[in-house]
Amino acid sequence: MYISAPVDEVEAAQITKGLKVNVTLDAFRGEVFAGEVTRIAPYVKELEKQARTVDVDVKLMDTAQQNKLLIGYSADIDVIIQQQKGTLRLPTETVIEGNSVLLFDSITSKLVLKKFVPGISNWRFTEIKEGLSEDDQVLISLDVDGAIDGAKVRIEE
Repeated sequence: MYISAPVDEVEAAQITKGLKVNVTLDAFRGEVFAGEVTRIAPYVKELEKQARTVDVDVKLMDTAQQNKLLIGYSADIDVIIQQQKGTLRLPTETVIEGNSVLLFDSITSKLVLKKFVPGISNWRFTEIKEGLSEDDQVLISLDVDGAIDGAKVRIEE
């Protein structure tokens, strides 16, 4: 059993056979399947003018997990190109253009725009190299009306 996934051509240049992969499936929410890159297609697909992809095949490592799967399930893959352990990170969706976040200032009860230096990131998490600390209260949902620098905040529990 293997998974075939399209990868953007820009990211595909960093992928090599043998890299570890985390696989998630909608059918098994919350469960992560360990995999490994076994094949990188020797060509680029051009489905649309701006969308060029390379097919990558991933072998699942645990045969017990493989037995739970059906052919045709949709899957997402995270190829582990670089990894950091024991670092401060935050959800990538909280990052505002220019590597900033909105922090809650408990003294003024306002949101404050704060720049930070990012490290490695993917679509789920962004590492924080400097500029933020573990105690900072970052606004997690940016699609709240009025979530801007200087907005007055009332915390509800």
